[in-house]
Amino acid sequence: MIKLNVLLPTYNYPLGLNLILNKILHEKKYINQVFIFDNTKNKSIYNLFQKFKLVLNINYHHNMPTTSPQINWQNLIKTSNCDYFIIMHHDDIPVEKNFFRKTHQLLNFYNKPDVLSVNTFINDSSILNNRIHTHASVRKIILKYFFPYIVLRNVIGPLSSLIIKKKKLINYTFDKRLNWLIDVKFYYHYLKKSSIAVTDLLSIKSLLLNKESLTLKIKNKFIHKYKEKKFITKDLLLLYYIFDFFFWYPYRVFSYTIFLIKKIFNSVIIKTKNLINSM
Repeated sequence: MIKLNVLLPTYNYPLGLNLILNKILHEKKYINQVFIFDNTKNKSIYNLFQKFKLVLNINYHHNMPTTSPQINWQNLIKTSNCDYFIIMHHDDIPVEKNFFRKTHQLLNFYNKPDVLSVNTFINDSSILNNRIHTHASVRKIILKYFFPYIVLRNVIGPLSSLIIKKKKLINYTFDKRLNWLIDVKFYYHYLKKSSIAVTDLLSIKSLLLNKESLTLKIKNKFIHKYKEKKFITKDLLLLYYIFDFFFWYPYRVFSYTIFLIKKIFNSVIIKTKNLINSM
């Protein structure tokens, strides 16, 4: 059986961690070990560890002093003991009830690839709440034919959406200069040398309503993104900017339009049923 670790870099969000640990608890036979590296300055995460340590195989470490996200991720990977791992941020939650069982099945189905990419759904306060980040079919096309394009558009999603083979990643160092594109640089340098399986049978939900979300805490995102691209590659051809204009924007408009139509239709159906039932 594949040895799978869940790596949890935590910071001030016990609610999200509690959701993740409860998911793990119901499928613990599929997870070899859980590692929590905690940057929280209070005992909220430690108290959760105390609650779950009797029922889960958990390794807890409190960072003192606190570390950067990059260092925390690296330390988690080095400490892990597995064939595959998931770095699951505290605001990214597995969606499926049998998420970890399916992870094993899909890794075997795809002949144990270096990376398994799953769907991400975005949970925020916008009208597009619970939308998909990027459809699996689009991820497949871009990763296969337009790989450098991921520097312009992160079509993969958060790091939590990847199940990664450890033996190919032991010596990787996350770039401390980056804030917005930390994961994108990792994708660019690691994934282009890796076998990647893309699936829409597994999903995580990214909770951007969480006030401790690192994504929300980064200000001036577009400025960060523009400045940080140079640390990844300078080889972006005009082709990718053309692709961005003629493919990405139409895809976004089309997918969001379909999403909203479905959302409105479902809302009308629910209200109609409630009206009928109240008569």
